[in-house]
Amino acid sequence: MDEVLNGNPIRSVNAFRMHSNMFLKLCGELESTYILKASDRMTVVEKLGIFIYTLALGVSNRDVSERFQRSGETISRAFHEVLEAITARSKGFHGLAREMIKPKYPTFQETPPQIMNDKRYMPYFKDCIDCIDGTHIGACIPEKEQVSYIGRKGVPTFNVMAMCDFDLCFTFIPVGWEGSAHDTSVFLSAINNPSMNFPKPPKGITGYGYCLLVVSNSRSSAVLGTIPSIPIGSSISPEGFLLLVLLLVVIIVMVVIVIVILIVVVDDVSLILKLSFTVISFLHRIMLYYLIH
Repeated sequence: MDEVLNGNPIRSVNAFRMHSNMFLKLCGELESTYILKASDRMTVVEKLGIFIYTLALGVSNRDVSERFQRSGETISRAFHEVLEAITARSKGFHGLAREMIKPKYPTFQETPPQIMNDKRYMPYFKDCIDCIDGTHIGACIPEKEQVSYIGRKGVPTFNVMAMCDFDLCFTFIPVGWEGSAHDTSVFLSAINNPSMNFPKPPKGITGYGYCLLVVSNSRSSAVLGTIPSIPIGSSISPEGFLLLVLLLVVIIVMVVIVIVILIVVVDDVSLILKLSFTVISFLHRIMLYYLIH
């Protein structure tokens, strides 16, 4: 450990994905605040080194044992001690991760300066809170339990959703979902499960909810923001539901009538399709305007 931390700076970055001064600062934080203790034959620095080395390089217990010249049982015990200090699973997950991975502005009453000071985004994105995306992380699963973890990647993975703010700092990360789970299931579980502590506007701010604004068609990346009059978890009143159903029926009838008229009047099939899509798009925008306002 001394050779890596006190040697060429690139060695620390290669082994731990961070500079030595940041590594030592993290050690001090875990030891002083989150009660990560040294043992008789292993310092806190070495325990954290084992933990981060395993995660950074994705190596096996045997490889870490060889690198640190410790037994596999010692490596496993040190890894789980650091994991407990970071997650505090035995204390309701109130560890370092809970303190670090959270919104910078929990009340969501301030517009991020990256949007406020950019004329391209202000005022159009003034209510944006975070960016959200999903990724698949390789998982080491017992063979008899691998089926539910194998999705479109063809190998066992975890489907992980992550949120970050405009400072590129993570604010929310739910983990543990199987690779075959749909992204929508992960998102809905996060916002509907109170124990997940999904960032939401305070109860005092009424009439606000969340929307996902897709910014890329090739991936599931999106911007998370607040929009008025569509609160999460709120139920539609009977009158509103009837109006919504009536609006949908009217739209369907109008689309059918327009298509029939076009078929009778116009002989060009391609023109009929183009006009039909234009009408459907126009009616769809009317419905969205009704829902938002």
